Amino acid sequence: MKKYLTEFLGTFVLVFTILTFSNPVFIGVTLAIIIYIGYHFSGAHYNPAVTFCIYLMKKISLKESFFYICSQLFGSLSASYFKFLVSGILINSFDNIDYNFFEIIACEILFTFFLVSTILLFAVSNKTRGNYIYGFLIALTVFISILAVGNISGAVLNPAVAIGPLLISNFIEGQDIISNLFYYLLGPFLGSYIATKVYSFF
Repeated sequence: MKKYLTEFLGTFVLVFTILTFSNPVFIGVTLAIIIYIGYHFSGAHYNPAVTFCIYLMKKISLKESFFYICSQLFGSLSASYFKFLVSGILINSFDNIDYNFFEIIACEILFTFFLVSTILLFAVSNKTRGNYIYGFLIALTVFISILAVGNISGAVLNPAVAIGPLLISNFIEGQDIISNLFYYLLGPFLGSYIATKVYSFF
């Protein structure tokens, strides 16, 4: 139960921070903090695409993966609703309408690949186990991703980060943006899958 509560709370904090601060430094610092806090309890996934990767690596079972992802989604929905109660608004969308479907999907796939590869190399690999920089490197990867493609796809890289805000915006605020979920389901999961297969190959 502790690991699922950790995933819920960590995802809640991450999503609320993203919705409150657009500054990538704040987002990166927050992510590093919650990774270091939660790593020894749950592995600090806070991201269904990361949980998917860890499942593919046979580090957790299918049942555990299901409860991890449910905890993350519930954390995202709770943070989004709380943000709505506090401010009365959420988001219009993550993506930039000046870019097409393929450009947005490509950004999400590429930079989720970048993120998951970093996680595999510095937080999962037996060769680097015991290092103290994994949280900093993961947060730095997210920071760089936001700077690189934040103005194109939003640099979401995390289905949970998108699902909560987009669902709350759609059903409470009446914004017809739920179709944008496709970007943030296909892109991160595909990027995670490719990263896991490349890591396993090498």
